[in-house]
Parts: sequence; structure tokens; C-alpha cells
Amino acid sequence: MEKTALSKALFIAGVAAISSMPALAEKPTSDFEFHGYFRAGALTSAKNDFKQHEWGGQKETLGRLGLEADDFWELAFMQRWDWEKSEDSDGKSVRINARLGQDNPNGNGSNLFANIDGKATGLIESFVEFDGVSNTGTLWGGQRYYGRDNYIFMTDFFYTDYSGTGIGLKGTELAGGKWDFAYIASNQSLGQNEMLNAFHVRADYGQWRIEGMAKQMGENVNGDEFSTSGFEGHVQYSPSNFFGFGNGFSKIGVQYGQGLGGSTMLGRTFTNYNQYSLAALDLTLMQLLVKPI
Repeated sequence: MEKTALSKALFIAGVAAISSMPALAEKPTSDFEFHGYFRAGALTSAKNDFKQHEWGGQKETLGRLGLEADDFWELAFMQRWDWEKSEDSDGKSVRINARLGQDNPNGNGSNLFANIDGKATGLIESFVEFDGVSNTGTLWGGQRYYGRDNYIFMTDFFYTDYSGTGIGLKGTELAGGKWDFAYIASNQSLGQNEMLNAFHVRADYGQWRIEGMAKQMGENVNGDEFSTSGFEGHVQYSPSNFFGFGNGFSKIGVQYGQGLGGSTMLGRTFTNYNQYSLAALDLTLMQLLVKPI
């Protein structure tokens, strides 16, 4: 029922956005972009008779390849159409985005095809974007990575990752700042029927970022002692230099959450990037994040 309602909402948003595009007589310019990422590694141990690790968590001391799959790839495609400004239009754009990649580092996914290692792969992003539908900002809808720009390079860690299927408006100008609004549906929780409904708001004002998210689930199959609702907040400041020590950049942020927004669910929905984390107990968690480079 919830999925059907979401599908209808995305369809209606798409129709409304397309209907607001300029007349087809105005021929648009077209662009195609391709982006890719891959890594490949074959790590063995002489002490283990040159076998791979027998279970997860055996290679943490080797850095990135210690916590993620030795072999991984993503292929991203984007088709864009732009209508130039005219007397009747301020200029509009439509972008269709798709990303293929490995579904599960352990090869336990259920997608339709596999890579050369036999690990499950498939479509991990598929969404459309519209510029010019609203006065400012970009309307989007579909399945996408979301909120992953809050990232620590040193540890390869997203301290917010709100990826899922939804609809939203990014970068709209409001009250002197740039605002994002989104509804995200996330249903990666152990294959059960419970869906995490998340409502996200973010505002950027110069060097300051403020954001919050409300979360709700109809029921929690992990037990009655676990939360079915919650909220979280994040405030971040970005100095213009590296903590006053010269060129570079840094970010200082504070996160706070309760219920589904606290404990191991702070800063995330049910995503496929990090290890699965249980829907949180009614706990609170605050952490300080520093991002030097």
C-alpha cells in the first residue's frame, strides 16, 4: 500500500514536471555523461595457506580493502536535455540518471546479473531531475544516494547517508539560504515488510549547515523494546581554512538523535553502504566530527 502510494506520487510529480517543460517545438540541446569507479585486489595470507579470509573482519589493518570488497565497481550514466532561455521560458533542464554497481560486497544480493566474480550486481541508482519547474532549485524523484556529501575522506565514512527511494527539492533559495526538502522511503531492513519513512530538511547559510530528519516505522520486527519513531539533527560549520593553520579545509559538526535517529541509526536510513544496523533503542547519541585534509 505504501509503495503503491509512493509510486503514484513519483508518477504525478514526473507528469507535472514534464508538462511544465517548454513546447517540443523548441528543440533542446542534449548531453550524455559517463562516470565510473572500480577497484580490484587479490589479497591472501601465507599463514592461511594463501587463501582468502574465511569470514568478514579479517583485514581491517589493510585500510580500505580491509573493510570493503576487494573487487568493486560502479558505472554511472546521465542523459541531459536543456532548453535555452526565451521570452516564454527562463531555461529548463531534464536529467535522467542511472548507476550500475555491485549490490552487496559479500555477493549475497538478488539482482539479475553478476560480475566476473559471480557477485550480485544491478541498478543502484535510478532517478530523474528537473530544473525550471520551481523558481529555484532542482526537483527530483526516484531511487538515489542522498545526503552522502557529509563525508570523511580519511576514514571513508559517510556521517549522513539518507539514501533510498523518494522525492524532493534540492538547492531552492529561501530566506537568504539554500534549502533541501525530501521524503525518503527505505526498505532494506532484513527483507521484512517494515518501511522506514524519513522526512529531511536541510539549510545552508554560507559556512553553516543545519539539517534535521524525522523517522517513522509502522512496526519494528526486532521487538517491542525498539523504537518505531525518532528524530535527529546536525549542525556543521566549515572554516575557510584548516583550523587557522593555512590553506586547506575542515568541517566541524555535531549530531544528535533519539529513537530511530539515535544509536546506530544516527545519520542514516536503511542503506546498503554500511553494515546493517538495528533500528535503534530509545537512546541518545551525540558525536563530534572533524574532517581535515
